[in-house]
Amino acid sequence: TAALDARAARALQRMRTLLECDDVGYEELRYRLTTLPTDKTFLCSVVGAAVGAAAVALERLALPQAFRTFVWTDGQHYFIEAWLVLTWFVFGALFYHTYHQLRLIGHIYMEHTRIDIDQVQPLFHFSRVSALTAIGLLLLPYGWYATVPGLITDAAGIAFGVLFPVFALVSFLWPLVGAHNLLVDAKDRALAENAAVLQHVRGLLYGRTGGGELGDASALNDALTALRAERQAILTSPTWPWQPGTPRGVAAALLLPVAVWLIQWVIERLLTM
Repeated sequence: TAALDARAARALQRMRTLLECDDVGYEELRYRLTTLPTDKTFLCSVVGAAVGAAAVALERLALPQAFRTFVWTDGQHYFIEAWLVLTWFVFGALFYHTYHQLRLIGHIYMEHTRIDIDQVQPLFHFSRVSALTAIGLLLLPYGWYATVPGLITDAAGIAFGVLFPVFALVSFLWPLVGAHNLLVDAKDRALAENAAVLQHVRGLLYGRTGGGELGDASALNDALTALRAERQAILTSPTWPWQPGTPRGVAAALLLPVAVWLIQWVIERLLTM
């Protein structure tokens, strides 16, 4: 989380020129972006530990097929169960960190950012924070699949593998949707303004040429050409606050379990032929 906090702080600093707040407001946003409230964090950790305890109880009732090949002594079994509860205690805080930081990023976009389609580059930096958050959330299932290969074909393992990619995808997109909507609105306004001026200049050109006044026809035609070029530039301006490579990286991380499963499936089929 420290790495995500540092990157989020850098992203906020790089957006400083677009933020509609004074220095005090900026420092407050930076603090909230990099600092978790203690009480809520602890509460989420306790909830996480409860989830871990529930997983232990469920495991005792119905051990997943993938784990039945492991032979543990009673001491090892208790240690693993305690480790699982502790892991979910930590993940409770991690999940709250994800919610807290990504929710605040969306708030910054919606409430404190001046949207300008001619200055979209500073908006891209927060998408890297949400992308790294999404990829980080995928490390847990990948770690399980790496240590327990049979888990990827088990019903519990499949459910586990579906839940976390969905959660990761939501984490990537959720804080960016507000900025996307604002960019779409700004783009629509720019296109409407361009269309109004284009229509006005076209009317002037038609009126002058129709009346035989050809002296400034060339200048009006040049203005129409410039307005059409501007319209094309507006049409191609991005409406999602990310670099093209950012969603591709997240998609590659999301599809990795599918690739691993396919490779494992092919190898199993080859070995049983």
